[in-house]
Amino acid sequence: MNYELGQTQKKRGRDYDKPKWGKSGKESIAFTEDGLCVDPKDAQLSRYLGSLAKNSRFLPLKPIDWRLHDDTTMDHVWKTIYDTIDWRPEDVPNIPKIRLVMLQRLSDRCRNYKASLKAKYYTPYVGLPERFLCGDDRVDRDQWRAMVNYWDTDPKNKVRCKKNIESRKRQKMNHTGGTKSFARHMADYEVNTRPPFFL
Repeated sequence: MNYELGQTQKKRGRDYDKPKWGKSGKESIAFTEDGLCVDPKDAQLSRYLGSLAKNSRFLPLKPIDWRLHDDTTMDHVWKTIYDTIDWRPEDVPNIPKIRLVMLQRLSDRCRNYKASLKAKYYTPYVGLPERFLCGDDRVDRDQWRAMVNYWDTDPKNKVRCKKNIESRKRQKMNHTGGTKSFARHMADYEVNTRPPFFL
């Protein structure tokens, strides 16, 4: 921004990167036989999954372990994702694999979201009443209190946190691919490096 012209800096609010996925109808997108998305729209789908992960009324914060969610919750989550996609005939046989991949991606986003909430609203206030107040209005209050009680009392959580801290310290390389997934990078690499075919 040019402040000399009297313009003010436009702040990015919470809705700045609000996903537009499925807003105008079902989205056409391509998958591999392994259930991986190699479509340019994958970044939009990824942001959509992130928005689902951050909605505690849709996907509760507890249980802390993703694998402990009941089948009813998982079926509802998958149907929500499924209904946003305009399925290609060639992808229909691979839907079970696609479901597995999509739910794993959603699991990762839920874990990252919980970690960011903990770092911002719990860790700085350990032992203080303020830890029971979550400043993110997307979080259900009762669910947040349950999470705080879990973090306060579960001894395994403290051991796991210590191990995670040590693991992050040993990490030497970070992902630099941006919003492009590894599957898309691999697909592009195959196309660009494939030798010409001669009859």
